[in-house]
Amino acid sequence: MNFYLAELSEIISSQRRDDEQIQLISEHLSSLTKFSLGDRAWIQCSRYLPNISKFLYYSFTNLLGLQTIGEEYLGLIQVSNQTSPKAVPFINRAVFILLESFGDIFMRKIVQRLHQVQLKKDANEKVTKVLMILLPLLENSTRLHQAIFFALHSKYYTIPKRLTSISYLSLRPQANMVARLFTFIGFSVLAQCLQPIILKIVNEVKNQSRHQFSQKIQTAKIYAEKALKGEHLCSVCLTRKLPVCIPCGIYFAGTVYWNMRKLRAHSQVLANVLITFKMNRIEKPARIPGTKLKNRCLVAFLGTEALDALITDGAPNTSITVIDECTTTKFSSPIFRCFLAEGVTEKHSIFLACPTSSQTSHLLNNLPAKSTENASKSSSNIQSDDNFRIAWRYSGVKEVESSVGNTQSRQKFDLSKKMVENQSTEMTVFTFESDCSSYSQLWNQLRIQMEKPEFSVEKTGEGNTDQNLLRVLICDVNSPLWDTTEMDLPKFLVYLKSFCRHINCLVMLGVDTGLMSDRLKTNVVRVADTVFQLEYVSEEDQKAMSLFQKFDGRLKILKLPSIYSACPTNRPECLDLVFCLKLRFFEVKIFHLPPAIQENESSKNSPMSSCQRIQNEF
Repeated sequence: MNFYLAELSEIISSQRRDDEQIQLISEHLSSLTKFSLGDRAWIQCSRYLPNISKFLYYSFTNLLGLQTIGEEYLGLIQVSNQTSPKAVPFINRAVFILLESFGDIFMRKIVQRLHQVQLKKDANEKVTKVLMILLPLLENSTRLHQAIFFALHSKYYTIPKRLTSISYLSLRPQANMVARLFTFIGFSVLAQCLQPIILKIVNEVKNQSRHQFSQKIQTAKIYAEKALKGEHLCSVCLTRKLPVCIPCGIYFAGTVYWNMRKLRAHSQVLANVLITFKMNRIEKPARIPGTKLKNRCLVAFLGTEALDALITDGAPNTSITVIDECTTTKFSSPIFRCFLAEGVTEKHSIFLACPTSSQTSHLLNNLPAKSTENASKSSSNIQSDDNFRIAWRYSGVKEVESSVGNTQSRQKFDLSKKMVENQSTEMTVFTFESDCSSYSQLWNQLRIQMEKPEFSVEKTGEGNTDQNLLRVLICDVNSPLWDTTEMDLPKFLVYLKSFCRHINCLVMLGVDTGLMSDRLKTNVVRVADTVFQLEYVSEEDQKAMSLFQKFDGRLKILKLPSIYSACPTNRPECLDLVFCLKLRFFEVKIFHLPPAIQENESSKNSPMSSCQRIQNEF
């Protein structure tokens, strides 16, 4: 018996006849499933019925060594090699049936998995580029294989037959004529499949080159603006000052230098401007009501005269002030109220957040009014007696002023009076939707206010009148009432500091270090620019230490602001300070040592209390 090579038309006609039979089996199987199992089961398994029908059809024909209906109709025989015809092994036929029946399901699963890998944020860039080309090829693999079959007159019509090396021989003599129509169809389909892949690759290359170029231009513009404005933000300590004035300035200057070397072709002049740090190009910041310009930097007042005097007439712009008071909030509350009253008076925007609603209402309902008293002559208004004269040797000695800052007659706010209710301002109060507030909710609300353009520091120049200062007050920031599930306190403080350096704001935080660990205390001090600690001293302790000066506690300065310099520009004359909360104002005084009194025998033998040891620290 003579065998001939099967032509394309015969292979295609045989496959179409088999597809018709498989479709007929699928319809009967669908009707049987719907009748026996019901509509719900039929809906669930209807998409798999064509695959099952194909598996049954080829299992009862090719797997048993028989011809399919299409092969028998056209006289085709499956062989493993056309040159030396051999029967197809059983293993090859079994693998062919599995791939032909369920190969499309496996391919869909693989494509879905690769799509998930491509959409991951942490996916490798090289893997993403490979998948960008591989996924369209896998999705159109059947069409591509058929296009190659038509264009190159291949002997394998489907991918499973190519993988298992199953070809056909015909029992009928052939004309062996090349069908040019099949060749045209094959190349047309091949071009149609490859066109979107090629266009996608070309567009990706163009977009990547454009992105790199725009990134270089954007980086050059940023360096140019910072060079001309003098706004250098250190990426290590988040400090906005010149690199020569920060502890990590060498690292920052080196980073600037190497970044500018990469852009040498675009901005060589800008690199020279950055490295030389010409101060004469720095523009003056915008003037905001309630602020003043000092050492080319904006400063704003905290509202408490004594604290403003300790940090040189106001806190610097973008700074964070921490008020630390352990076990009580009696003495920090007047400071917070004066801070808010200063913002109301100067028409600043205010953001207030407290862990409890009662604390929020207490602060808002008890804002102090402006003091109406003028500078008086003396503290007690007592007329000096003409007959009383001081000794001539003490007449040239200056009077000792123990109070820090202005005296009682020059206080800005009077704590004994409340502010008028109709004095309005744009005040944003953080409200709690649940009983347990969280740092993440607080940060989301605060970030919305910080991103407003009126607080941006990018607008410079004295002509800008639309800018304003944002005052942020967060009481008991380390209270256990805050939920730390999504965000903890150290993370919140880092976010807060990074955003504060880019806006016109003044932040005051109330903390209780008695509830903190040593590590958390260190983090708070590092993030803050100014830290005041209020240490309460009871009357019993004062009597035990034989102190003649009455006060409420000690004021410790743990940190002074150094935003625009390498170290604090102003240091108080004395660091031994005490505070006293009076009816009208919060007073800070210099702590004076008690007079040296000769000890008697009873005082020597009396046991020393633990509080007396504090006296040695003074």
